[in-house]
Order: sequence, then structure tokens, then C-alpha cells
Amino acid sequence: MNDPGDLGRLHDIVAPTGFPFWPLAPGVWVLIAAAAALSSLQAWRAWLHYRADAYRRVALRELDALAVPGGSGSDPILGISAILKRVALVSYPRERVANLSGNAWGNFIVDQAGQRIDVSGIADQLAGALKPGEGIGTADAAQLVAEAKHWVRRHRAAEEG
Repeated sequence: MNDPGDLGRLHDIVAPTGFPFWPLAPGVWVLIAAAAALSSLQAWRAWLHYRADAYRRVALRELDALAVPGGSGSDPILGISAILKRVALVSYPRERVANLSGNAWGNFIVDQAGQRIDVSGIADQLAGALKPGEGIGTADAAQLVAEAKHWVRRHRAAEEG
């Protein structure tokens, strides 16, 4: 038993205890605080964006009401034009939009639509909206409402600054 090379004297390997989860290290607290601050900032920006686009949601509901057969007045293009004008007055300076009519109004809609949107049909109808005796069919009205909804969703709002 006094033999130092005796294998009977071996002891089991003792694993060290793990690091405790709590209390957290100061660096972890800093990371948690930074993540909370960034999440709060992102949520606040999302809320502001949601509120800023309220005019789009209202306009889309009104355009949906126009799309229902019998849901509009006598001329759907006048209703579409009025809705688009309200959207433009919210999105762009009043001095730039309020006095537009005819071809200038149609060109404004096309210019502000961007390259991704084809609104040529609605621009042509808006340009001739006040000409007497020109009506549009139900299929054309549905197409114009679809173009107007697309414009409302995708138009470029005026740059602040």
C-alpha cells in the first residue's frame, strides 16, 4: 500500500462546478439595456410610421367603397379624383397641389407615381374628368379604382427637409 505506483490509489476526476447564471455580469446588463433601448426606438418609429400612413388607409377604404357597384355617385372618376386630391394635399405642399386640374393634375399623378407604377389610364381620365358627356363603364371604373389604390399605396410623399 505504500507503493506510489499502485493503481488503487487513483481518485475519480472531479469536474469543476459550472458558472452560476445569476447574478449577471455587468457587460450582460449593458447588452440588455442596449437591446431594450434599440427595441423601444424601433417600436416608436414603427408607431410613428403607422400614424403617418393613416391617410392612406382612409383613402383605400373610400376607394373600396367606390369599387362597389352602386357605391358611388353618378361619376366614379370625380370621386376618385377627389380622393386622390385629398391624399395629395396631405402628402405634398398645398401650394403645389391645390390649383392642379385637367392635364396638370393627371401629369402630377403620373410624376409622383414613380417609375414602378403605371397610372396612365387614370391620368388620362383625370385630365378629361370635367368634360361633359364623357362617362366610363363599370369595367373601366374598376380598373381606375385599382390604379388609384395602387397610386395611394405607392406614391412618393414629399420629402421633409
